[in-house]
Amino acid sequence: MLLILSFFISNKILAVEKPDSTNLQIIDAELARNLSEVSAFIKSHVEDTLYIRTYQSEEDLYYQLKLMSFLSSEKIKVFSIAVGEFKTPRLECMAEFKTEYINAESNRDLVIRKISLKTSGILSEKNGSILPIPEMQTQKTDIVSRDKIDYYNGSRPFSKSTPPEQPTSLWQDIVQPLVIVGTAVITVGLLFTVRSK
Repeated sequence: MLLILSFFISNKILAVEKPDSTNLQIIDAELARNLSEVSAFIKSHVEDTLYIRTYQSEEDLYYQLKLMSFLSSEKIKVFSIAVGEFKTPRLECMAEFKTEYINAESNRDLVIRKISLKTSGILSEKNGSILPIPEMQTQKTDIVSRDKIDYYNGSRPFSKSTPPEQPTSLWQDIVQPLVIVGTAVITVGLLFTVRSK
């Protein structure tokens, strides 16, 4: 029975330590699914040239660069245009990425990692019609080690998040104050006992 219990616990620990994907790798994997869908949509409405309006948000730029690279591999000529230019067919796309960590109730050395992604946009065709591109809204959740958060965060601002403070343990909440108070009481008691003799 003890052997089975230790096997179960060791497998549970291995399952928790298994996800070694950084936040950016998770974002890239989710975007890859969306990019193939958006690419198929764009190919059905665009002949060979597409203009992408760039925005200044780092998430938008990251998504647009991924999309431009993907479309270029699909034999579509992609050009970037500024906000004031109105060439068609024109794609305007936006992305929002959010990473957050929440304390895991089961173990104070673990945190729950939630990565949320949302992409949207519109395609302005040459004939003047405006079409929404396929949206993506997804959230990935897993449990990771608090010690590896710097590794998971990476270097991009949109893939970083600060973990919550580590919750206190039973030792810090109850036992440690009792030991300190008990030690103080014994010290004072011994002081007066020795002094009275």
